Amino acid sequence: SEGTRAQIDRLSDGFKGDAAERRRLAVVSWAAMVGAMMIARGIDDKKLSEELLSETRAWIEGTVGVQ
Repeated sequence: SEGTRAQIDRLSDGFKGDAAERRRLAVVSWAAMVGAMMIARGIDDKKLSEELLSETRAWIEGTVGVQ
């Protein structure tokens, strides 16, 4: 739990807004990144794996403005 908490705290420092909004953005971004990585690593279709990662990254960049 401490490692996850530390990553969320680190991510939240990079967002704009009040503390609650920064934390919300950090939580959803972290969950999307980790989920996409787990799925991408768990399948044997390289093209689909790359698509999962690139589309998740694009969604995060477009939704929360992180690059």
